[in-house]
Amino acid sequence: MMHKKSRIYTATITLLCAVFIFASPNMLAAMGPSPWAAPQIEQAISLGLVPELLQSDYQSPITREDFCRLLYHVLFGQETEITLEQDNPFTDVDDPQIRYLAQRGIVSGHGNGIFSPQDGLTRQQAAVLLTNAARDFGRDLARDMSFMFQSPMSDRAGFAPWAADSIAWVRRASIMAGTKANKFDPQGRYTREQAIITMLRFFDVVIGQKDYRNFQNYVVSLAPLTIENDVFSMSIPANVPYYRNIEQKTLEYCDWVQEASGLSFLPKGKQYSKITIINSGDGAPLGGEDGIEIQDMDYIFHDHTHPDFVYLHELSHTLQWRAAFIDCRPFQEAFAILNSAKVAKKQGMDFLYRYLMSFNYAFIEPETERAIISSDFETYYRTSKSDWDVYLVGFRFGVYLEERYGDDIFAKIIQNYGAKVGALKTSRDQFVDFLKNQTSQNVFQDFVDWYWDNKSIFAEKDEPEQQAGTVNCLPVINKHFKNYTQYRNIKFQTSVTIDFRDSHALAQMHGYTVNGISATIGTKGRITVAAFDKDGKQIGKITMNADENQKVTFKDAVTLVVIGTNGHLFFNPDFETNYSK
Repeated sequence: MMHKKSRIYTATITLLCAVFIFASPNMLAAMGPSPWAAPQIEQAISLGLVPELLQSDYQSPITREDFCRLLYHVLFGQETEITLEQDNPFTDVDDPQIRYLAQRGIVSGHGNGIFSPQDGLTRQQAAVLLTNAARDFGRDLARDMSFMFQSPMSDRAGFAPWAADSIAWVRRASIMAGTKANKFDPQGRYTREQAIITMLRFFDVVIGQKDYRNFQNYVVSLAPLTIENDVFSMSIPANVPYYRNIEQKTLEYCDWVQEASGLSFLPKGKQYSKITIINSGDGAPLGGEDGIEIQDMDYIFHDHTHPDFVYLHELSHTLQWRAAFIDCRPFQEAFAILNSAKVAKKQGMDFLYRYLMSFNYAFIEPETERAIISSDFETYYRTSKSDWDVYLVGFRFGVYLEERYGDDIFAKIIQNYGAKVGALKTSRDQFVDFLKNQTSQNVFQDFVDWYWDNKSIFAEKDEPEQQAGTVNCLPVINKHFKNYTQYRNIKFQTSVTIDFRDSHALAQMHGYTVNGISATIGTKGRITVAAFDKDGKQIGKITMNADENQKVTFKDAVTLVVIGTNGHLFFNPDFETNYSK
């Protein structure tokens, strides 16, 4: 069907080009969608969201009448029989679809029976219509407003009082974004293509086009999105799920890493602007002078685990680069790890703190340990490039520096080095000589002696336990990795809910078929595990005895509820059984 329409459309354009050979480029461009809008318009048409009447003239302003027809089509479909129970409230339009929207309280017009069907639609008028429609559809707007956060727009003083709350909601729900310079542009006019893309977002957020696609804690960016405030500018690519409260969470992390370190993203005497947070594509996360690069999975914060650590770690790198140019990987990684751990500990993120400690106290091969620490450690520190050794050995040296010279030794060294070299790019040898001057000329040999006396504190730690009442179980899905990474060790008092709703939504968004929940469960006490489907219906139950370990599978399950007393679970979900292609 879509293929036939595309062929007819192409033929029409060709004919028009032949007849109107002298037509201006602007006239011809207005017939089709803008290049940036074309993929999403095609998606909206394929989902049946755009009536045929509006599948043209995409770049022209949309009228109030046509916007209402588009909204009606998204909400109720083309074939819905309309029952009008009220007299027409308008004197200038008698369209049954508009009258039906008015009957449901979605449309109200200008008052005095005036609707102005052929007038253009402003952005704030569109926000009000969409909010009314979401409320009519049963969306819990109060929950959205309490759960999501967006920084105020710089032109909020120009919002009409009757539109301000609606503008806040459409922004927080990622249905309408701002324009450039952190403005909403309330009086700006909407084009057809903008309206169609907005409806696509509305459909995804409010109605949901797939069985599991309605994320509980996340929003999917159907178009590239920029979140901007006085501290950072974050770019989110299209079709990436992100935490609903991502702006507030990131602002908190920016504050916390500065507070823990004593450093600033805007150091005195240096000219820096706001931090940039961009997508690294297939690259690893990275923190640099301008800001940080993150992967798709890092837009999803959940339960103080890996993505949270990525932000804390890479933002710490940005702090260091802005304070001083230090090209010494063992020192850089030790500072980022320890500063992240300080944040986690101070902010009560116990599981993240234990996760960091467990990860960085990880086992080192005896041969590697002897070669690095027993021979000539200073030479290693000046030359090392191996990623894994840089993290583990740099961390150990960092623990020694803080124990010997105080928790603020990293900040002092970074600030003093920045004051000494300014904006100059110096060598690693220059920095290591400076580090010795700030501590001791024998600091590296002193560390080796200390390490062998205190080696036992770096014994490999047990995997951290998570004390939980609810666990939001999420996989990592990218080009290089498709699996779960957390929630292997869970403690609970009387019950714990293990929630796979966002996991299923994420997998389905990546093209997987959802089969249910399959996991290996081990328990230290007697437990009952009940499985529930997406409608909340119990579809299975098993009982496990103390010290039992078994693989369980519940077809079509989306949540598990585990009941016991002072329970302790080993929980390992199976990605390849849960999802298939």
